Amino acid sequence: MTDAPPPSSGTDPARVRLEPGAAGSPEAAAPKPKRTRKAKAPKEPTTVDAGLSDLIFGWTRHKSAGLWTLIFLGVLSAGLIVLDFFVDREPKFEIENVPGFYGYFGFVAFCFVVLSGWPLRRLLSRPADYYERSRTDD
Repeated sequence: MTDAPPPSSGTDPARVRLEPGAAGSPEAAAPKPKRTRKAKAPKEPTTVDAGLSDLIFGWTRHKSAGLWTLIFLGVLSAGLIVLDFFVDREPKFEIENVPGFYGYFGFVAFCFVVLSGWPLRRLLSRPADYYERSRTDD
């Protein structure tokens, strides 16, 4: 008697699929291979002496450089928002008296410039084979 479940009506008993690890299945007889970690090759420096660029941008190679950059920009932004309440301005328009106006205006202008790239891409882009087609037409 086998541990295989009884075949349902209309199936061939020779084609009954066994569960992995069940008695009689190929997985039960084969030992599982051990997982080993692949040794990472040491990173080679791209240049012998990077010079000024390594001095200026070398800190970006650190694991937490992105986190510290984000924290720095957040603290700087918060400080500038607080400072905006204490700065005395002589506005030309009444809307400039709104606290944070220049930040809002800059953000909206940035979004406009970035989002205007979508219609410009459709207007200015060419098909991938644009130049190849012109050569074959000659």
